[in-house]
Amino acid sequence: MAKDEDDPLLADPDEPQTHATPPKPRDAGTGSHTQDEDKLVAQIEADDNHESFDTDIENQREHESPMHIIGEKKKSWLHIFKRPKFWISFSFSLLIIAILAWLITPSRLWLLNTIGLKSTVTVTTVVVTSEGTPPTLKNTTVVINGQTFQTNDQGQVRAAIAYGSLHIEASKAGYESVVKDELLDFDPFFNKLGGAQADTNIRNPVLLMKNVGVTVGFVAKDWLSGLPVTTGTFSVGDVTAHPNGDGKVTLSLPATDAKTVTVTAAFEDGYTNKQIELAVGDTAQEVAFVPVGTHYFISKRGGNYAVYGSKLDGSEVTEVVPQAASETGDMTFSASPDGKYGILGSTREATRDSFGTVQQTLFVVDLATKKLTSVDTALRFDLVDWSANSLVYVASYRSGNGQMVQRLSSVNAAQIRQANIGADTTYKTVRVCLGSVVYVRADGELRTVPVAGGTEKSLGTQVQQFTQANATTFAYQIAGSWHSYDVNANQVSNAQTPTSVNRAFLAARSADGQNYLVVDTVDGTPTLFTYAAGNNKETRLFAGSGITAPIRWVGNVAVYRVGSTDFALSPRGGQSKKITDVTPSPNTHVYPSFN
Repeated sequence: MAKDEDDPLLADPDEPQTHATPPKPRDAGTGSHTQDEDKLVAQIEADDNHESFDTDIENQREHESPMHIIGEKKKSWLHIFKRPKFWISFSFSLLIIAILAWLITPSRLWLLNTIGLKSTVTVTTVVVTSEGTPPTLKNTTVVINGQTFQTNDQGQVRAAIAYGSLHIEASKAGYESVVKDELLDFDPFFNKLGGAQADTNIRNPVLLMKNVGVTVGFVAKDWLSGLPVTTGTFSVGDVTAHPNGDGKVTLSLPATDAKTVTVTAAFEDGYTNKQIELAVGDTAQEVAFVPVGTHYFISKRGGNYAVYGSKLDGSEVTEVVPQAASETGDMTFSASPDGKYGILGSTREATRDSFGTVQQTLFVVDLATKKLTSVDTALRFDLVDWSANSLVYVASYRSGNGQMVQRLSSVNAAQIRQANIGADTTYKTVRVCLGSVVYVRADGELRTVPVAGGTEKSLGTQVQQFTQANATTFAYQIAGSWHSYDVNANQVSNAQTPTSVNRAFLAARSADGQNYLVVDTVDGTPTLFTYAAGNNKETRLFAGSGITAPIRWVGNVAVYRVGSTDFALSPRGGQSKKITDVTPSPNTHVYPSFN
């Protein structure tokens, strides 16, 4: 049998073998191999190459250190932090966590307290009452979350408290203790969705404390008008109350065996402070309160002429300018609208002019210190009216030839500065308005000049009648025709015949700025009016043949004199009431004088 040389299994092992050269690839479609076989061969070769590559990597890693491998892992983690998507996701997650923490009450409170934020809590203790405004209770022991406080004169305690549970206890002898629990929170929506009032109530709790003692009540009324007093603070010991709209005041006090108690009345403005004795248990009592202000007057009650001051009801009389033996009945005095200064015409220095006649000295009086400063001398001073702190006056004296003449002047009491405005043989009429002096000379010429002096302006000559149409306008007649001078506009114009030819306005308004005082003659009788600055409404206050100076405002109260008695009258209503008796001066003042 012939040996098959092509079969390797049949080859002789002892014979040297020679490897056959691999067949050359055949052209596609011309050989016996198919396309699938070619693909299989290519896949086997690729797997062999990959296995060889993995083997190389393993061999390489066997020679690498462990630290190098850890570094490779760190690099892979650091690569994550460099990705923008990571930070966007991280920031969004933090935002969601913060929002949830803010919206959830326990975590919100923890956050507020961690950063140290606190809320101001104001506790007010008041006494339970069925009438009037509940009185506040001072010196009450208030414990807030373990901290102890005492209420002030307004019955309040103010403290900075951490957010969370709010526990308040209030106690005082004679009153039932009160306990209040709340949650002191911060609205997560900043009250944009409501709840602001509820939060305010939590932070400003009012504790109603029931009295186990006695009650004192009264109705506060204005001494002049009889109307209710609705301002002021009234207190007995630690209990403080305020009047309601009807002037009703109710004080709930600790139990006592006393029949009366002393009530202290205090006012920031409007009325005089005082202490009053009231019966315990009576709630229908009436108490009158005197409007604030000092009335000044001249009297010989001490033997010689002196200047005194008193409350408007005539109480608490004090000597302002001491009496002097050389003082005469021509003594005159006027207080500034604000009550800080006075102007005094006095013969206390007993000086004489060049003709040997005793003359007066004009003094500025500091009403706080009662210090006198001389600013002028003349035989007599007629005090006209005030413009702020400057008083306009007429000084009468003898000229070099002995003839009596007059000088129109002013003195600024605050600056102690005197100014001469003009001179004439006599002045028929002098008025003050809006920082100007309007006057009629002896020859009938009407002029105006600033209160502090300066250039005079002539408004007309041969003036026949002179009056005021309103607070800032004067009317005057020349040759039968009427004209008006508007001080505010500094203009002269033709005018209709005025309804009154004897009217004069006080330059200063009442303390509240609401009213002027007006003097007029109605049916031959001097009459005092108020003139409302806002609507020009006039209200008659008083009419009487004996009305004289001084006519002035003391705060919001009109003061005038009839004979030898000074009276007070409120524009709010009521009847005139006597202030005090005076020693009237025979001094003939420029009509109508408002000193």
